[in-house]
Amino acid sequence: MKLTTMIATAAFVFSSGAYAGLNASTVTSTYYANGGAYLFGNPTTTFNVSGTSEKLVFDSFDITVTDNKITYNFLKDTYFDYSAESYSNNGISINNGNLLSFAGADAITSVTYDSKSFTDIGLGLTFNANQVGLNWENVSFKAGSTVVLNLVTVPVPEPENFALLLAGLGLIALRRRQS
Repeated sequence: MKLTTMIATAAFVFSSGAYAGLNASTVTSTYYANGGAYLFGNPTTTFNVSGTSEKLVFDSFDITVTDNKITYNFLKDTYFDYSAESYSNNGISINNGNLLSFAGADAITSVTYDSKSFTDIGLGLTFNANQVGLNWENVSFKAGSTVVLNLVTVPVPEPENFALLLAGLGLIALRRRQS
């Protein structure tokens, strides 16, 4: 009886995935305006999440991504004009703004503004399990402005963890049936 209980308990404990947040994931940043991905310059940049910044869109801003935070730092005075819808998919809507897509990251469950970094209510924020979209149509930023987003993620269990969990539950069921 004790051995079965210990094995079931171990299977349950080890079935919970390790917390990684966005660390070690790959992020693709795409700038959208004028009905699609921005046609001039380099609208799309791909980089690994490591806490270092990446300059994007004519050096207008850079982005730093850590395990649970995205920070936009605006490098020059910038105004983002009106634009027709440029991106709309899977709950994300952007007229003029930036889309971050994460591969290999934990599922995003919540994104909020750090109220100390930015208070403009004109900034639109949408997200899903692996993307964050900022719509800054008709919003201006001064050089040195920052927008900080705080993220909450949930680990996505790996297949072997599911197998361990099922084995543990099976042992518990078997033990109960034998009693």
